Amino acid sequence: MKICPKCNKRYSDETLNFCLEDGSVLTSAASAASINEPPPTVMVGQPQQTTPNQPFGNQPNQPQTWDNSPRYQSPGSGSSSKTWLWAIGIIALVMVLCGGGFIGLALIIPSEDDDPVIEKKDVSSRENKENPVRNEKDDRELKGTIDLSEWDIQENEFISSESKDGNLILTSKKGFYYVILTKNVKTYNTTILLTVKNLESNASDLGYGLVVHSHPTQVLSKDYAFLIRSDKRQYRIVRHTDKKETNIVDWTLSTAIKSGSQPNVIEVRVNDGNMSLYINDEFITTVKDETGYKNGVAGIYTSDDIPIAFQTLKIRE
Repeated sequence: MKICPKCNKRYSDETLNFCLEDGSVLTSAASAASINEPPPTVMVGQPQQTTPNQPFGNQPNQPQTWDNSPRYQSPGSGSSSKTWLWAIGIIALVMVLCGGGFIGLALIIPSEDDDPVIEKKDVSSRENKENPVRNEKDDRELKGTIDLSEWDIQENEFISSESKDGNLILTSKKGFYYVILTKNVKTYNTTILLTVKNLESNASDLGYGLVVHSHPTQVLSKDYAFLIRSDKRQYRIVRHTDKKETNIVDWTLSTAIKSGSQPNVIEVRVNDGNMSLYINDEFITTVKDETGYKNGVAGIYTSDDIPIAFQTLKIRE
């Protein structure tokens, strides 16, 4: 039995992780009384900004609102595997009854502890050859550089933070991803760059990286996240809608990603309805913005109980 800590609705389906009424993370009925709800939007200090050309966003000493919202990404459940087995059996029976020859079918079902099946292809190399002009240097002017090590993150049960060697080091709760937004870094028709590294080269099933086009106050109501994992040199692109995460591009191999604990620069160039992803100055792919939200802001995404160092956030217009 699972229970919603917000509306107290009970569910007998143990595979459910979210309340169907309000989207809250479900807990077991036995431990519901001891579980606190995820933290609401919090206020933290305004980070100092380096402005080589002109002031960007709020001036120093002005209050700044940041949104902190943990979200849980559920692993694949066993029920889906059983569903596929039933489907295969039914198809086989129909073929036999209809006189068709059942030659053979190989079905690989990974366990919950196995890594997802990844298509081993280097999309970046292929697309670079087809679109060489997209590797041209960005001609937008640098408008601001934010030192992320100066962010004052309010720690809670879902996130811990540390400022060290010019980096903001974030470690989220295992099985969760955590998104932090800035209210004044607009992403429409801009270029956003984020320097990030996996300090211990640990596996990251959900990844870490850059968020764009987010609603400035309603976390995960609408945004896109461009994520990498250096342990396998892969990237993926996701979209959040009403706190639901959907893959736009599933985990894909790219030699542009530096392995291990080396720093990687994730860059997203937004041109009206298109978002082009670059990693370490190498063009990867372009995806279409389906939201058309012109007032979205930037943010960062971390996950999987591993220390991820975020260094700088740069904005070009």
